[in-house]
Amino acid sequence: MYPLKKGKIAAQAHVALPNGTFEEEHGRKGFYGKSAHLYHAHPPTGWIRFEGKLRPHCFDLNQLAPSDLKDPQGSPVAFLGNDDVKLYVSRRSAPMPFYYRNADGDELIFIHRGEGAIETDFGPIEFEKGDYSYRDERENREPSTGAKSATQESSGNRAQ
Repeated sequence: MYPLKKGKIAAQAHVALPNGTFEEEHGRKGFYGKSAHLYHAHPPTGWIRFEGKLRPHCFDLNQLAPSDLKDPQGSPVAFLGNDDVKLYVSRRSAPMPFYYRNADGDELIFIHRGEGAIETDFGPIEFEKGDYSYRDERENREPSTGAKSATQESSGNRAQ
């Protein structure tokens, strides 16, 4: 397979971009696999105005009080979602006294602060501030005091 090349392009992605161009990369598997490199005359993120339902929104998630903040038996709180994706915030301050497994979809967790361990079938996996954890089933989380995370849950409908 030979790449399709039109217009002013770089000989190698991310290196020596032609003057007056801005690069944009699209891929399906992060930094692995096939990707497309688009070159623009104007920055693709140089927006001036947004109109309509798809404009960015700012959510102050500090105003949310999930029940897991004070109750070890509590749960994260959902703050945004649709039929395919739900976003949650957790502020767990004590270890969960139970195990939890999500059999309905995938989960992506970002740790904003704190540290702890996730008990898995492969043994405990430690996490800390700035870590991402992706899995299609989740078990016990044992964060130390003050752990805060955001979870994105996806239904089983995956685009391939």
